Amino acid sequence: MSQAISFLFYPVALGACIWLILLWIHARMTRRTATLGVKLTTGLLTGLILLLPMQGSSVGCWAQGFHPNPSLPGVGLIFAALAHRLFGIVLLRPADLRALLIYGAITGSVLYLHPFWSSTADLYFLGWLDTAAIWTIAVLALCFLAAGNRMGVILLFGLFAFSFSALQSDNAWDYLIDPITWMVCTFLLTLRLLRIGWFARNSIRTALTPGRVESNSRFRRVSPSLPPT
Repeated sequence: MSQAISFLFYPVALGACIWLILLWIHARMTRRTATLGVKLTTGLLTGLILLLPMQGSSVGCWAQGFHPNPSLPGVGLIFAALAHRLFGIVLLRPADLRALLIYGAITGSVLYLHPFWSSTADLYFLGWLDTAAIWTIAVLALCFLAAGNRMGVILLFGLFAFSFSALQSDNAWDYLIDPITWMVCTFLLTLRLLRIGWFARNSIRTALTPGRVESNSRFRRVSPSLPPT
């Protein structure tokens, strides 16, 4: 079973990513919701892309050599977006998506950038401590679940994938974060923060603009009048 999961995991994840990209391109070009025919056509095209020959192998095998260990949070983000495009299902609520982006940005930054400020610590080595890794993932998943956040479900899937060796790597970190997921989460989180900052700036400027109330059509200045004598 472990070999079957490891054999199917990467093609399914890569196929979902390509399918999502094709649906996104269609939406950007046509400005319309994809019909059933478009969804089936892009799905078939996804399978053909995976089987295209490239450098003596298929596109799927070449991509696996380029990025062999997609993390479960990254795969979860892809599947949530694909399910919304195909069926209109919301797998990740705004709070769940926000937690995933914050998790990916912080975890990736700590793991990949810590050598720049500490030459002695090796956090990646801790991922090979199986017992510690399993308990850490389990506790982190339970904390998210206790808060009612579906990020905990994604981490539980990461725990199961690690237990069944779904990836080529035996390091637990590779199931929790990967460089591409880190960069995507950091980019999307930065966009969200910039958007929030922009709206807050406009709101503050609007509130501090003099004469705002008087210029509003709902609040017209009324001339004072004396009561009749």
